[in-house]
Amino acid sequence: MKELQCAFVSGCKNIMKKHIVFSCLLLVLIISCATTGNTPPRLIKNSLIVLYPPEARIKRLEGTVELVVLVDKMGDVRDVKIAVSSGYSSLDRAAMEIARNAKFKPALVKGKRQAVWVTWPLEFKFENVKFLPEEWVEEILRLHQQAQQAKGIKQEEIIQKIFYRYQDFANHVVDHPKVKYNRYMRNVILKEINQRWDNFWATWPIPFVLFDDFCQRYPNSIFRHEAENYLIKYIKYEIIRLQLCRDRPRKNELNHRLLIRQLYEYLQKNFPDSITPEIKKGC
Repeated sequence: MKELQCAFVSGCKNIMKKHIVFSCLLLVLIISCATTGNTPPRLIKNSLIVLYPPEARIKRLEGTVELVVLVDKMGDVRDVKIAVSSGYSSLDRAAMEIARNAKFKPALVKGKRQAVWVTWPLEFKFENVKFLPEEWVEEILRLHQQAQQAKGIKQEEIIQKIFYRYQDFANHVVDHPKVKYNRYMRNVILKEINQRWDNFWATWPIPFVLFDDFCQRYPNSIFRHEAENYLIKYIKYEIIRLQLCRDRPRKNELNHRLLIRQLYEYLQKNFPDSITPEIKKGC
C-alpha cells in the first residue's frame, strides 16, 4: 500500500474536536491535518470506543499523548506510533488502543482516496462534574426498557449508552467510595446480581456490580469484553482496598476478610486467568 507522508502530518490550522465526558473525566480527542487543497481524513464519531484506563483513574493520572496514525484508503487505521509520550505507560497504551479502533472517512488527494499519516494528540484530563444519582437511576431504567424494545443497530446504540453511563457511576463511586451509593446501583441491576453481592450492600461500596449486571443483561453486546475487563479490574481494586482495611486493627476486620474471600472466589470461578500472584497471596 502506497503511503503519502505530506503536509497532512503537520502545519495544520483546522482542528476537529470530540469531547467525551465520563462523570469527572474529560477526554479530549483532537485530530489535526493540513488542508492544502486536499481533504484530510475525517473521524467517524460513532466509531470510537473510549475508555479511561482504570489504573490511571485510580492514580489520578493526566497527560497528553501525541500519536502519528496511518489511515488507509478505506478509512481504517493501519499503524499507530507514539510521537510524544504522556509520561505514563497506561495513558500511552490507552491512546494507542483508542486510535487502533477508530474509523475515518478516507483522505482525498486530487479527488482520489489516499493513505495518509495524520497527527492525533489525545488529552486525558479530569474535570469536576456534578453527579446526580437520582437522575442517573431514572435514565438507566429508561434505557434498559428502550433496549428491550429496540432491535439491531438501534439496540446496540442504546446498550452503548448504558455501558457509558455505567462507567460514569462506577467511576464516581471509585472517586467517592461511600456505601450510600450502593442503594442507587441496587435499583438498576438484575435481581440475581443483587442477591449475589448481598453481603456487601450495607458494608462496602461495590461499583463493579454494574459491569456484572451489564455482562448478564447484554452477553452479545460488542461491549461485553470491555465490561468484563472493568469488572475484573474493579474487583481487584476493591480487594486491594479491603486488604488495606483488613490489615488495620478494627472491629469489622473479620467482615473484610469474608468480603475478600468472596471476591477472590468469584474471580477464581469466572476469570481464573485474571488472578495474579499478588492477589492470590493477599487472599
